[in-house]
Amino acid sequence: MAQHVFIDTAQNVKLTYELSGLGSRIIAYIIDMIIKGAYIALISFLLVLISDGIMNMDETVLVIILFFAALPVVFYSFLFETFYQGQTPGKKAAKIRVVKLDGSAPGIGNYFMRWIFRIVDIQLFSGLVAIITIASSKNGQHVGDMAAGTTVISLNRDIRLEDIKLSKAYEEGYVPTYPEVMKLSDKDMEIIRQLTRGASTSQNEYVLKQVVEKVMEITGITTIHQTEMDFLHTVMNDYNYYANTYDN
Repeated sequence: MAQHVFIDTAQNVKLTYELSGLGSRIIAYIIDMIIKGAYIALISFLLVLISDGIMNMDETVLVIILFFAALPVVFYSFLFETFYQGQTPGKKAAKIRVVKLDGSAPGIGNYFMRWIFRIVDIQLFSGLVAIITIASSKNGQHVGDMAAGTTVISLNRDIRLEDIKLSKAYEEGYVPTYPEVMKLSDKDMEIIRQLTRGASTSQNEYVLKQVVEKVMEITGITTIHQTEMDFLHTVMNDYNYYANTYDN
């Protein structure tokens, strides 16, 4: 059975994420190792091609070249997670992502903590520490995650719109755009309203994208000409308009 983590965001929106399984994280790790291995093989091949030049190269220059050539491998996970919203190529392929437990987007400091603790999690004891801590932790965290306040979630789950009371405020003279919104329920509308308030983080943006897809699926709306956020605002306003019209 899949484990879940419940995150209360700064906007008091409770989000439920499915934790990444240990198998998915191992698959991601293997893919990343293959990529790093391919890079090392390419660098080695290039060094062989210029071996004559290397033999005549100043030792200091050679050390500098090797140092910079090694940096992408050493900082691989830190760089990818920092610049690709918590994903390395392996994590992207495995459909998993790093998130913070408080619902906000991880920052460079969080990713750095995860990276620096790889020495404990993976390098020491060949990953045994990471496997034990992930399997035994309530939130699926290894030591680096615990230090950084992060965990890894699966991106394979469907978004469910939760049960909450609807606000019926709408502007006078408002002209609705999507009459199909009446296929939604009061429950759906309030969770959409809650999520739009907390969409400043990349993780919430991901949630909004799935909510938009779910709204389009339920209502039958096939095309939108707005951003995801603007579309959801329009859906909320349209629903409130029709709800109040029918009530009156």
